[in-house]
Amino acid sequence: MSDPTTSQAQDSQPLPTVLPPSLGTTPPMQQEDPDQRVFQRRVLTVIGLGTVVIVLLLTSWVTVNILLLVFLSALFAIIFRSFMRVITHNTKIGENIAFLIVLGGLILIVGLIVAWLGPQLSTQFEQLSDQLPQSIERVRESLSQSRWGQFLLDQAPSSSELNDIVLGGGNQADLVGQVTGFFSRTLAAITNAFVVIFLSLFLAVEPDIYTESFVRLFPKSRRQRTREVLEAIAKILQQWLLARFVSMTFVGIATTIGLYLLGTPLALALGLIAGLLSFIPTFGPLISVVPAALLAFLQSPEQALYVCGLYILVQQIDNYLVTPYIERRTVLLPPALTIVTQLLLGVLVGFLGLVLAAPLAATGVVLIRMLYIEDVLDDPVE
Repeated sequence: MSDPTTSQAQDSQPLPTVLPPSLGTTPPMQQEDPDQRVFQRRVLTVIGLGTVVIVLLLTSWVTVNILLLVFLSALFAIIFRSFMRVITHNTKIGENIAFLIVLGGLILIVGLIVAWLGPQLSTQFEQLSDQLPQSIERVRESLSQSRWGQFLLDQAPSSSELNDIVLGGGNQADLVGQVTGFFSRTLAAITNAFVVIFLSLFLAVEPDIYTESFVRLFPKSRRQRTREVLEAIAKILQQWLLARFVSMTFVGIATTIGLYLLGTPLALALGLIAGLLSFIPTFGPLISVVPAALLAFLQSPEQALYVCGLYILVQQIDNYLVTPYIERRTVLLPPALTIVTQLLLGVLVGFLGLVLAAPLAATGVVLIRMLYIEDVLDDPVE
């Protein structure tokens, strides 16, 4: 017989449990791969940066005209500050007095030009607007006399279609809308002109306030570099504006004298148009030759060819002698970059984008050189 106490002790012992290895042991916690964490962080960073860029692009697209007007105001302010700097560096006059001197001088010069050339220019522009439609019809008649000319006319829009494009439709029912649209566009142009004038004056009289407010948007460690970038942008724009001013003056004077010697009417108005449009590299001269050639065509086709030859000669002298001489001492922009920027902004924004494409390209060159090539790639550029 077995001892009852021994049997009770054996009964009280727990029975061994046999479990599968996968259930009987707890696997150790797997540690996350550091490379995977870095990869996830980079993906989130790229997504965040992409979102910010998209938001900025959408905002810029909506407010692109306002941003271009601000940039144009900054250009005028740079011109104003350049005249002020000449006065302050060569005299002991302070900036406030220099500002008043420059402002008064510009008002006086504009007033004298308007008083001296205003009536003559007004008459010539009125004659130009009256004679250009006659010139266009004369060109159409001449082209229709040849097979290739008739082919060109078939591809070009007719006079009524051009009228519909310009006026937004030629029906009598749309007359009120055309008049309203004309006055709204005129009012918008006048408003934009006043905004640019006053904003440029505000930027010129106290630029440090706006510069420092912009610099404070960046971390303290990057503020000095931001100031250097802004100074470099202002310098290159000043140099580019100087080159354009010299080019515009030469083209305007040379074209006026050449048209006068050729006996072309309205030489002063056409020369002024050529000089002003020279602000736009490459495309400005192409636009300015059109009214001059059409007006000369009223005299004879040979006269139109002489006028085109004159414009080509003036542009060649400007492109190969005047502009390179100035740009060697100021700024040299790659022509291909300027043309591509003009095409893009001209298509996306319109005429204002075409006008400001070259200075915007100069600004982009500075930003890429300083912020990417020098800071990111650590490749110093002279």
